[in-house]
Amino acid sequence: MRVEQVIILWTCICLVLPLTMGLEMPFLEKNITNEDIFLRLNDVQAVTKPEEFVGYNISFTGKKEATKLTLDERCRLGRPLSVRWTNYGPYASLVRGKNRPLEGVGLTGIFPSVINDVLAQCCHINTRVVYGRYIYTLKNLEKSLSDKNSSDDMMFPVGLQSMDMDLFKELPVVPLLTAPRTTLVVPESEKQGKTLELFKTVGLAWPILVFIFLAAILSGVFIWTLDHLKNPDEFPTPFIEGVWEGFWWAVVTMTTVGYGDRAPRSILGRLFCIIWIVIGMSIIAIFTAMVTASLSASIQNNFVIHGSVMGSVDGSEEERIGTGMNADVRTFDTPTDVVQALVDTTELEIAIMDSYLLTYFHEVIKREPVRVKANKELPINYGLVLAPNSENFTKCFTKYIKNNPQDIFNSVRKNLKPLKNPTDDVSEELKASQEFLEEEAFHMILYALAGFLGAFFLLGLTWEFCISKILRNPLKQTNEEELKAKKPSENTTKKSLMQSWAQDPNLPKEAATELELVKLKSTKIRQLIQEYDDFYEKWMEKLKEVTEYGEDKWAKYGTTPNEKNGESLMLTYNGNWA
Repeated sequence: MRVEQVIILWTCICLVLPLTMGLEMPFLEKNITNEDIFLRLNDVQAVTKPEEFVGYNISFTGKKEATKLTLDERCRLGRPLSVRWTNYGPYASLVRGKNRPLEGVGLTGIFPSVINDVLAQCCHINTRVVYGRYIYTLKNLEKSLSDKNSSDDMMFPVGLQSMDMDLFKELPVVPLLTAPRTTLVVPESEKQGKTLELFKTVGLAWPILVFIFLAAILSGVFIWTLDHLKNPDEFPTPFIEGVWEGFWWAVVTMTTVGYGDRAPRSILGRLFCIIWIVIGMSIIAIFTAMVTASLSASIQNNFVIHGSVMGSVDGSEEERIGTGMNADVRTFDTPTDVVQALVDTTELEIAIMDSYLLTYFHEVIKREPVRVKANKELPINYGLVLAPNSENFTKCFTKYIKNNPQDIFNSVRKNLKPLKNPTDDVSEELKASQEFLEEEAFHMILYALAGFLGAFFLLGLTWEFCISKILRNPLKQTNEEELKAKKPSENTTKKSLMQSWAQDPNLPKEAATELELVKLKSTKIRQLIQEYDDFYEKWMEKLKEVTEYGEDKWAKYGTTPNEKNGESLMLTYNGNWA
């Protein structure tokens, strides 16, 4: 009756969606194959329910068959075996079987695949893994190995310090594989205030700015001293005015702008100019390098391992490696908890795990804002611990691993997924610059500058086409009226003055004679001017007639008219007038 109830519950569970989990895990369901270990529900024991099954009303309270036979004896006789494991990514994971949902669960991964191959080589044809005991954490799995009263046939995965180990906690151990690298994963940098960092960085460079200012002033004094006697026009003799012009020359020269409005003329001044060009360019280069380096450091995610908060699985080799890196290691029960803390909280700055374990979370890495920061050449060894009194099975297992490295590699390859992180396609430098351009402070400054430019442009157009015309027209009319009024008044004044002089009875005779002479000369001058105007008009008409004579006809006489310099009437004799 108990088995039937479990089957009914399992059927109901398969018809409804599970409860939403905080972090969707890969390989939650898969088809169970011959490479996996199939376990019936009533043959699985778990003190703590696997996190993949938290949303399901399933209890793992199975018990294995009581027996006094050793592992070697049960292997030879074809009796059922038991395993003890913890879910650890691609090494071993408990999943729901899509093709056998009503019967049980599957234990999949690198270790189950190799175990099935080894049983086929080393044991009776009927030998199978039937019983399983799930341990929630890697650390508890390691602790359980010390319990002599609770021994299963195979316990995995276990982190090993060396691939040459034969015993682990006085139990036989078989080193299985090595994860070649340790990977550091970091959250995407979301530092804010890069615009403020820009101004702060420039502000922190004030000592070099002061140095540049003082050096330019001193250079201005030198160039004034050396050149003001020979070149007083560009470097005036007065000290303040001359030093100011020298300072201006020094700034323009050291920045390689070179307007050319100031230049030394003396030999000593020019020699000093050469020296100052080299010194000034070096100073500016130092300032530019300092600002560039500071900006690069401020907008990028400064990755420092020592002292950083690093997450790892409790009891794992990664924990020991992180501690050796002088990091502030925070331990978590499972790899899922580590990834969850890195993605959803600000608790961690770095997560450390081996390269094989990282591929198990490839979907999470693709979906969440995390980045593979670095790969360290720090290998991590894994193996499985066997029950005592299993010398023959241990030798056969070890022999199989040594003689079939390609089969081990195939098991590893099938349980790994190539990791392609979309965030790795964009370099951190480019992402930092994009974040800088997307900042609200930068947008505010940009909008303010655009607003000021638009306002000044609008004011300029308004002044040019509206206000200035309104102000200029009355002024122009006033000036024209004053000019018109001024000319007649001047002529009238002159005529009235001369008439008053001529009619003055007290005017001396000599003055009257002189006045009459002036009148006569003025009249003659006006006549000469008129005659000149008439002559000029007639002369221009004749000139036009002459210059319009065809060029081909002029060529006959060896000359052409030159209208630009007024030499159109000049003929150049070429020895042939025909």
